[in-house]
Amino acid sequence: MWGRLDGAGWLVHMLLDPQRLRLLAKQDPDFPERLKSELRDIAGEDPPPGVWDSFPPQGGSEAMPAELAFLDGSVPTPTNLPTTAMWVAGGLQCHIAAEELVHVAKKADEDAENGYKKGAAQAFISTYRNTVSAGGSDPWPVVPADRAKDLLQACKVSAERLEQEVGTAKLTQTMTKAAAVTIMTVDQGRAARSSLRPLLSGTRTATMLAYRAAGVGPVARFPVLAGLAVVAAGALASTSTLSVVSTVGLGVVLAGMVLVAAGAARRIGLVLATIALVAGVALAAGGVIPAVRERLFPWLKNDAVPFLAKHPAF
Repeated sequence: MWGRLDGAGWLVHMLLDPQRLRLLAKQDPDFPERLKSELRDIAGEDPPPGVWDSFPPQGGSEAMPAELAFLDGSVPTPTNLPTTAMWVAGGLQCHIAAEELVHVAKKADEDAENGYKKGAAQAFISTYRNTVSAGGSDPWPVVPADRAKDLLQACKVSAERLEQEVGTAKLTQTMTKAAAVTIMTVDQGRAARSSLRPLLSGTRTATMLAYRAAGVGPVARFPVLAGLAVVAAGALASTSTLSVVSTVGLGVVLAGMVLVAAGAARRIGLVLATIALVAGVALAAGGVIPAVRERLFPWLKNDAVPFLAKHPAF
């Protein structure tokens, strides 16, 4: 829509080339009157001051000649006609907006039905419904051209920001999928050190689990609560004496952290700080709690960060 609106303005600016118009006026004495009538039809309204009539005086200065006064040779030919171009383009833009705004309203309504937050888009849909005529077989009638300008001013969809969608099902699914794809791409590449591959493999599994979980309606709608529940379940499983269950539990914990991060993206600093604090507490507890030490440190040494196996702490 904005591409067509901007394009119409630039095309009118190009076509209203003063040198070309002056040449046509020299060839045909009736051209200025025809031009005046045709531009009025395109614009759909009378011209503002400065097109055919002189610009009004401002700040005590004398009135400036009209932009199209050059057609009779009374004033020098200007380089451009900004006031005239804006006036004429406004008429074309009203028709463009009338055609395009119905599609904006339709897509905004589809987004609302698909789980995105309504916000400014929903306010625009309400204004659209109040603008177009009610009834008829078409649920999305075209906007009347004489009302398109006011409706365009009410269209604030471009003011919406991605952060406003945090917590919605769609953004949760999008973020978890992006995390899974990113880790998978890095894991399959050659850039990572071989010592990091076990860590990447575990992270890939965790992000895939988070993505699969986000496909479930309640999890996608309440990612923070669901993520915390998954972290708790994974932490409980990681205390198992069975190595397989313990390993899976740690992966589930990471998956829960991904969900929490997706649901609290606007507070990502707090989330990262909390994760770091939990990790620090777990490492410190390993020194005094045998059950934690026996499960946490072997996992770190053998699977997560094996290149640290020679560190004195291990």
